[in-house]
Amino acid sequence: MMDRGTKGLEFGSPLEAADLHRLLGNLMISHRGGMSYQEAKKKLSEKRDIERSPSIFTNFQHSFWEVLNENLQQMPSNMSLAASLLSDIKVRVISLLTPTTLGLREEMDRLLDEETILTRASKGKLKLKPYAIGVLHILERICTPKREPEIKKLLLENDVLAIYKGIINVTDKMKIDMKKYAVAATTPAGVEDEDEEPVDKIADYMYHLGGELPNTEAWLRKYYVKSLHPRNIVYYAFVGLLGSGLEPYPETLMMHIPRLEALKRDYFQLVIAVSMVLTTLTYLPPAMCTAESRESSIATIMNLLKGTKSDGDLGRVLPAIIDKIRINATRKLREMNNTSLTESLMKAISYQLHQIPDPKTKVRRSVTLRVNDYLKESLTTEGAAPVPFNLHFISNELTELSTRLNSVVMSNLESCLSFYEKIIGDLRMKFGEGDRQRKQVKFSRSRNIFK
Repeated sequence: MMDRGTKGLEFGSPLEAADLHRLLGNLMISHRGGMSYQEAKKKLSEKRDIERSPSIFTNFQHSFWEVLNENLQQMPSNMSLAASLLSDIKVRVISLLTPTTLGLREEMDRLLDEETILTRASKGKLKLKPYAIGVLHILERICTPKREPEIKKLLLENDVLAIYKGIINVTDKMKIDMKKYAVAATTPAGVEDEDEEPVDKIADYMYHLGGELPNTEAWLRKYYVKSLHPRNIVYYAFVGLLGSGLEPYPETLMMHIPRLEALKRDYFQLVIAVSMVLTTLTYLPPAMCTAESRESSIATIMNLLKGTKSDGDLGRVLPAIIDKIRINATRKLREMNNTSLTESLMKAISYQLHQIPDPKTKVRRSVTLRVNDYLKESLTTEGAAPVPFNLHFISNELTELSTRLNSVVMSNLESCLSFYEKIIGDLRMKFGEGDRQRKQVKFSRSRNIFK
């Protein structure tokens, strides 16, 4: 590390302009090489430099943020270092994505498009906060529950530099979380990592409740089918939970509520968007019902649905969605044959779209059934289920949703499977006893006939 441009510098001493430039250059090189701040710190510690005097690692960080702040204060602002920081953050976030989260990977590419960023930076028009908020929203969807409070705190932060420092810090921690998860997945049962932070064990929480889990029992009873394997009953219950209302959460899911709430929101928005697109295209010419048109319409409506979580929220965004559909449909029709959307046709589309908030609407029920079937199959095959042909136009969104759901379910089963098996076992005994009693009553009645 000392040979990478830092040789000859005194620790803790003020940095000259040339030294500072070299340090900042090496900082970006270390980023490009995948070396985190913690790894750099560890290497310095191994050479005992860190024990003798203040760490050059600290100078690294301070110098970078100080120069970035100075660049932003200039008139006009010098955005070259900011553009490099965004490029580095893009690499960091993409390294945290799994191969199945294609939708998020494409979203990250669109958000931090290097050509767009460099163009805006060269003109001094690069606004950093919107990029930071976009990155945090992506991190919020892939982080562990332990990191959610940190990300939510950063979303409320007003200081732009503090937000970006936080993003660097959180992504470093998330990388460690990924490594711990990978190690845990390959560690034999009973072997524990001595350095691992103590975590709240959900099983202990269950036992503190005295073993009484009425909400969990009621939840599983709704999806109990005698012929199903216990795991499949749990899988179907999780999928059913995504579309449920404001029912009390099962006791076994208390640790996962933030992630489940985010999943329920995204599931709701996806079902509504698909229902609206299919409803609209029913009234339009076949030439407008292309795969490209469906994908474009889904993206537009999903964007307008941001912030909605339930049918009650749809009322405030429905007028804007209908107006956007009218504008887009009129424009496309004119491009095709110089005709426009008739008033009667638009009234029919509007009427049908106003029915979408009702879960019993035929098109919405059909979409919900198809999405649920895919999510169930994805859980039972551990993510290996292909996206059905009739849902290919939302394959990225569905794959991302199923990946996140699989993560929550598998994490929950590690702690709670024994509880579920006991509850389902009790249900089998209860319903089995009921069946035997009904058969006995029927048999005794049939014997009375012959008396």
